[in-house]
Amino acid sequence: MMSLQDYLNDNVSASRRDHVQRVEQTAQNFAQKFAIDPNKALIASRAHDMAREWPNNNLLKYCAHNGLAISDFEKSKPVLLHGKVAAHLLAHQFGYYDHEVESAVSHHTLGHPGMGELAKLLFVADYIEPGRSYADSEWRQSLNDLDLNCLLCRVICHGFQKHGDLDTLTAQLFKKARGECKQDLQSCADLAQKVNL
Repeated sequence: MMSLQDYLNDNVSASRRDHVQRVEQTAQNFAQKFAIDPNKALIASRAHDMAREWPNNNLLKYCAHNGLAISDFEKSKPVLLHGKVAAHLLAHQFGYYDHEVESAVSHHTLGHPGMGELAKLLFVADYIEPGRSYADSEWRQSLNDLDLNCLLCRVICHGFQKHGDLDTLTAQLFKKARGECKQDLQSCADLAQKVNL
């Protein structure tokens, strides 16, 4: 059976592999900081973008063929389906069945209010890895002392400020994480108002 790394080497561009390596390193740092299984963090981060470079039409066809649900928001932006597709590939092509890892990979694009710690870690690591031009070092440093729920809130808030729209699942995740965050998040007041907090 082909390894995840072999699959990435054969099917993913060099720039995407570089991103995956940065996400792996960021995820490993968070796994240590938040006492999350580092092996699961490695597998989830390595697998998360397996289908990121697939054409939109292929993502839609794969989901339809394999019975993977597609929301209206995902229909309007099919690239967001790459997490669901990668999670399915991880189980069915690579034989790696682990609910935590599958959930993390599947939900790393939009999030989900039922996300566990590993999924939250991957969502954040993917967004703030050092190669992301929109996540400058000053902003990244401002996150250092936050717990995982507060970190998740700040990432969602930053994404909302950048893109101006938010899927229902992401809004629900923000609302739940904000309720569990014990630190001040004044910078997220606009988003908190939008989701009625």
